[in-house]
Amino acid sequence: MAYFLYSPRSYRWTRYILRVLSKFRVLFYFRDELLLERPTHYRFPCRMSSLQAAIGLSQLRNLDSNLSHRKEIGLKAERLMGCLGERLLEQGSNHSFLRYSFLVDDRASFLKAFSNQYDLGIWFTSVLHGRMQNLDKLGYQTKSCPIAEDVAKRIVNIPTHYRIPVDPVIAALSAYETHVGTESFARRRRDFLSLSDGLDSD
Repeated sequence: MAYFLYSPRSYRWTRYILRVLSKFRVLFYFRDELLLERPTHYRFPCRMSSLQAAIGLSQLRNLDSNLSHRKEIGLKAERLMGCLGERLLEQGSNHSFLRYSFLVDDRASFLKAFSNQYDLGIWFTSVLHGRMQNLDKLGYQTKSCPIAEDVAKRIVNIPTHYRIPVDPVIAALSAYETHVGTESFARRRRDFLSLSDGLDSD
């Protein structure tokens, strides 16, 4: 069922089903990470139920195949984009590719190009991930990390989880590269490498 709902072959239609399921909380996620205070409406810290623990342990059996799938997408994306350069050791031995990230000039157009096939759910869109406003409540002052702020505005990332088929997502990425032009992508590669160097000193 999960593969059908998220498959690029059906996502153009199933995304509406996913919205309904989310609205009625059939699908949901916790938003506790955005709270500034300790939760009070349930016991904290809390424990997993025995069922949840069993499901978690069962997923460990898929760990090797999960990492292998992520690495395959990540390495193919890297061959196309070249954003990691020398940071990536041979065959990606130092990277598990939770996502493959790079910079674009127009994030909205990038998302639109993929919207009928994938829910990209872009990560790292804030210098304080998960919080888009009132950053001062967490002690952050605007413009104190200008490089990180620029990256947060321009970053996109390709998911690599097992519901993402390898060849279709790489084909879609290649088509987008062709659409915007090779020189534009080459410049973005240089931007990504230079900005990621700057983040170390931000």
